[in-house]
Amino acid sequence: MKGFRFLTITLVALLALLLVSCNAPADTAETDATVAGLEAQIADLQSQLADTSDNEAMAGLEAQVADLQSQLANAADDSEAMAALEDQISTLQEQLDAAEAAPEEPMVVVERFDGLPPYTGEPVELRMGWWGNDDRAARTLQVINLFEAAYPEITIIGEPNGGAGDHFQILDTQLAANNAPDIIQFGGNWPDYEQYLEPINDYLGQQLMINTSETFDQSALIPATAANGNIYAVSLGTNTLVLAYNKTMIEAAGVDLPADNMTWDELIDYGRTLAAALPDGVAPFVDNSMNQANYLSYFYRQQGTPLWTSDDGGKSYATVDSARAWLQMW
Repeated sequence: MKGFRFLTITLVALLALLLVSCNAPADTAETDATVAGLEAQIADLQSQLADTSDNEAMAGLEAQVADLQSQLANAADDSEAMAALEDQISTLQEQLDAAEAAPEEPMVVVERFDGLPPYTGEPVELRMGWWGNDDRAARTLQVINLFEAAYPEITIIGEPNGGAGDHFQILDTQLAANNAPDIIQFGGNWPDYEQYLEPINDYLGQQLMINTSETFDQSALIPATAANGNIYAVSLGTNTLVLAYNKTMIEAAGVDLPADNMTWDELIDYGRTLAAALPDGVAPFVDNSMNQANYLSYFYRQQGTPLWTSDDGGKSYATVDSARAWLQMW
């Protein structure tokens, strides 16, 4: 009996071992398949999130999906944990589908009654740099205050930089440090900074209301701030040459006041008449071109010989004849 009992126990043990050895590969394969399936579902969630437009609902789901991979690694040997993880993935998938299907909230555009275009962006702070004396700084800051009152979502930080020389020295330093203002005053030297400037073509007639009959027609000024098919700035205005004269002195000499729109030849003839009528030692004209090369450059261009050009490394096309014609006038 003892031998029979031992044989029975041995057979039962062998049968149990056989069953375990037969079932183990199947259980492992099933676990591996489950893990692979969950990994695929997590990858699908991540891909779906990447292709979905960003909003608050998606931002909350991203953090949960990112944590699924680590949970899966810890749950690989725990069937209950894997089942719970599968339920969690299913729930997240439902939430993601719902968030993706939800319509985006429409942009609210507040109607304005002052004729100004509405601002539809987020609150923003911008810096603005310019040059000029204290009076210009005060007036510019007043304009900034008016703008901020009309657009409270936009804050403008004014940065007056003193004279033009100081302004551009400061600007060059700021550009080198990638810390330049968002809005910058330029003069005729703006093409030197074109590489740093953002074209404003896309804003014309929309947020930037210029060159329209309803606001300010800048069609005559736009060429001064345009290059290569792009517009880079809004002109604050333009300068022109004027002839300032001493009205009292001319009237005392008995000569008519100069007429408008005189040609250079007419101006020369007028100067001769005035010189003959003035007292000895009183010059009819004063030439300021030695201090302001702009005056000389305008005359040169009228003669078809620009004082300088951006081509050929800034070569000057002025001629001796042009210089002689200018100097002989005085």
